[in-house]
Amino acid sequence: MNTRRAPRAADGKEDTDMNMGRLYKLIYKGALDPEAKAQAKEEMLREILEIDNVRTAYFSEDPEGIVIFTADGEYTDVMNRVVNIVSRTVSNVSSKASADLSFVRFVEE
Repeated sequence: MNTRRAPRAADGKEDTDMNMGRLYKLIYKGALDPEAKAQAKEEMLREILEIDNVRTAYFSEDPEGIVIFTADGEYTDVMNRVVNIVSRTVSNVSSKASADLSFVRFVEE
């Protein structure tokens, strides 16, 4: 049995929390042409990277989604904003489309 504990960050959290990101699948609903999708994704990423606690974010291809790492391992506030960003940016490029996010798995750096 492995009883070794993970190192702790300054706030007492396990350091492994700091290195784990999350992958969210992007689910598009309605008509969204490739150019509009590319435009929405560019805007999404720009806004997501502007969120204070986001350390890094990028799009994945399989599944089509977004990977997000936060600076402190906390995701609740970040993801509330990301969900709104995704919804708004897709609606802005096409009134006939919408998008949702669904958690897929944890991702290591």
